[in-house]
Amino acid sequence: MAPALLLAAAMAGASPAGYPAAEVIGALREACPSATAVTTVLKGATPAGWTRAADPAATPVGKLAAMGREMGGAMLSGTGHIIGDIAVLERTVAGERLYLIPSGIVNGDTMVVGCRLYDPGETRRIPAAEATRILGRKPTSSSDQPMLSKLGWDIGAPDDADSFEIVSVPADSPVVALLTLSGLMMKADWVMPGATDPAPAKGSEEKK
Repeated sequence: MAPALLLAAAMAGASPAGYPAAEVIGALREACPSATAVTTVLKGATPAGWTRAADPAATPVGKLAAMGREMGGAMLSGTGHIIGDIAVLERTVAGERLYLIPSGIVNGDTMVVGCRLYDPGETRRIPAAEATRILGRKPTSSSDQPMLSKLGWDIGAPDDADSFEIVSVPADSPVVALLTLSGLMMKADWVMPGATDPAPAKGSEEKK
């Protein structure tokens, strides 16, 4: 894209080169509109328009999904359990191949569920002005560094979530070594004290 056009896009508060921010954010919010919806996906339901990856390990987010389950189990250390199974869902939206990883844990008397959406390798960012227009409220936090840029919403997060984030990680960032991928990422989380979900039988996987 020509420098003049990039400048014009930035001044207008729009994603450069026409990144479909509204469609991608909408895809996450439609798939994970509430904590209850996320829990049903963890139990085997598939949101409209998405498909479950036949081989999650073969997807660009496969290593990250496996790492998340391993770290989640280690963090609980017998004090809780992971809800369902960490699956990878995929979908193409406005030309972007997206991957969705729902997650949930019960730790003590608190249940935490969330959804992570990934557009691997995407180099374009979503400007704060455009995210504000789409979500209807300004971010409550922001960070713009060479290794990572992030917009965050906590109080008043979309869809009654306790937090919502849009993160961009460039290919040359040292963060890639930790995440195992670069690109555009979004997440929504719900924290529910007093909520619970039955633990699977000891020594067996929870059935879908």
